[in-house]
Amino acid sequence: MGIKFLDKRADKSKVGYMGGRVLIGNPNLVVVGDLETRLAHIFKKTLEQAGYTVLPGAQPTLEGEIREFWVRGDGWSQGATEKIRLSLRDKEGQILWQQTFKGEDGGIDMAASFGEKSMNVALTRLLTDAMEEFTSESFYQAVRKATGGK
Repeated sequence: MGIKFLDKRADKSKVGYMGGRVLIGNPNLVVVGDLETRLAHIFKKTLEQAGYTVLPGAQPTLEGEIREFWVRGDGWSQGATEKIRLSLRDKEGQILWQQTFKGEDGGIDMAASFGEKSMNVALTRLLTDAMEEFTSESFYQAVRKATGGK
């Protein structure tokens, strides 16, 4: 199977904002590289853990649409909200399976790097739900249908 991601957020340059007591320098959080590439790699690993082989350009294709990815903190609280819609398409582009996954984290945490921690907690929750779906019979049958039952 192939994989590709598309960032549908209005402002692709930032993934969060830190303010208040935690503000040191630039308050904007950014991803080194681009979020599409990072998430495609993470989901490739998740699919492989679920037993699928992921190769560039292979069919069917799992398409990820980044709808929301935001980390926030102000010195008293932090949080992260991540929402990704996944679609499995056959070689004709027909959607065989589609689901939206959301991961959230929030609360009070004064530890160092809490923005990163919150982002990772939310992403882990999202990936746990995705893994459950990738190992489901309905997802497996969608992949089989796209590959002609192979």
